[in-house]
Amino acid sequence: MLSLPESCDFVVPADWIDSNGHMNVAWYVHAFDSVIDRIFCQFGLATEDIPRSLRSFFTLDLRIQYRSELLLGDRCGFDYRIVGFDSYRIHFRMVMIRRSDGVVAALLDQLSIAVDMETRAKAVIPREYLDRIAAMVAAQGDGGGDEPRLERFDRPIGIG
Repeated sequence: MLSLPESCDFVVPADWIDSNGHMNVAWYVHAFDSVIDRIFCQFGLATEDIPRSLRSFFTLDLRIQYRSELLLGDRCGFDYRIVGFDSYRIHFRMVMIRRSDGVVAALLDQLSIAVDMETRAKAVIPREYLDRIAAMVAAQGDGGGDEPRLERFDRPIGIG
């Protein structure tokens, strides 16, 4: 897994707390999405670059699994793994970790596709980005002990 810098951490603010007294599900999506933008920056596609490059990524599929409550004031960070990529798509998984005790609060599984912002159609990921993604995959290693935290994504949603 690759760790993101502490600058990606967040502290659960009061306006993210719902009537159950914990972080509302919508804010998990928001927090993960903010960090995904940081991941895209790591391979060269910052939000401010989209008008120049006319390239971006859209989400094709997304699943979040909630593992532990987050409460007001909890500080959280993220780890991630690039599961795979091709010339159009990137698949990654992320772990949201409560910093005070290292407990996994939530898991994200996401598939994104490169898009030409003029045509709004799928587009080939530019070679320079593919090279950076490949380097990130190499840097994350083979998973070692990290994957067991993510294995539950292989199970379908259902009762029983």
